[in-house]
Amino acid sequence: MNPKEILKGLLNTAEEKLKSNQYDPDNITKILHLIYSIDDNEECIGYFHRIPNKILQVYASSMPSELEPVMGKYKKAIDEVIVGYPFGFAEAVAGKMVSVFKNTNSSKIKKHSIIIVLLAGRRLNRWSAMGDFDQLLKSIQIEPDAYEVADGLREVIYDYKEMYDRIPKKELHPAIQIVWEQCEKEMKQEQEEF
Repeated sequence: MNPKEILKGLLNTAEEKLKSNQYDPDNITKILHLIYSIDDNEECIGYFHRIPNKILQVYASSMPSELEPVMGKYKKAIDEVIVGYPFGFAEAVAGKMVSVFKNTNSSKIKKHSIIIVLLAGRRLNRWSAMGDFDQLLKSIQIEPDAYEVADGLREVIYDYKEMYDRIPKKELHPAIQIVWEQCEKEMKQEQEEF
């Protein structure tokens, strides 16, 4: 059995059912499992982008525990290969991640969504994706989300440090302000070294 052929068939079925505003939970669970099983980063990204946004919204709102590991894998793939993609791909990434972010209550999925937009926007130097990142980051209001996102920003501090000052510290949740201060401190130290 060829998992990629099975995945293509499942995605085609999901797209067909969506035409009549339906989805099969078993079908979409299988899609997640198969995407998670893909080892090639570019294939992982390609298949993830074939998932219709309506289905991603269902995953984000109703199946967060199934979606979270796939989001982690997608984030890793973006981190490792995004620089090889055309600049405009950042908007496609941001569009999917904004949709996921707005339809979930999962702090972990919100963290993955924000970090993925940061990586795509900054590494492909796309202002509109960076703007989406800014809006998502400013929208973080509750403690669990803020602590998850702060941890995620620390994991990609090099990227966040390059654009942390786009949002004034006072507009961020206090947990995220600590990461903002870390960036400010590191930037000052780097300037003093030169």
